[in-house]
Amino acid sequence: MTELLNPQEFERRLRQIGEERYHSKHPFHRLLHEGKLNKGQLQAWVLNRFYYQRSIPLKDAGLMSRAEDPAFRREWIHRILDHDGAEGTEGGIDRWLYWPRAWDSIATTCNR
Repeated sequence: MTELLNPQEFERRLRQIGEERYHSKHPFHRLLHEGKLNKGQLQAWVLNRFYYQRSIPLKDAGLMSRAEDPAFRREWIHRILDHDGAEGTEGGIDRWLYWPRAWDSIATTCNR
């Protein structure tokens, strides 16, 4: 059986993984930020990222539904509101819908 790590060692190992594997080190991410993706690659990234962003409030709601601590739920609910928005306000998911309307200028920027 694997022995549990103390909190300091657990944090150290998580930070090490972050340093080694953080998304900014991925070759695709580098191409994205260097403007070297073609329009199709950029569209695929946006679709993937939109799906990921759309799923976050669903995951957060599921987590909150199992949390018995009201203080935790009050603290966590802002994540859902950030993505879904509150009544009468735009959430982060709505802002992702900017991308399909921006393809022409994006394609020009990418020179592809």
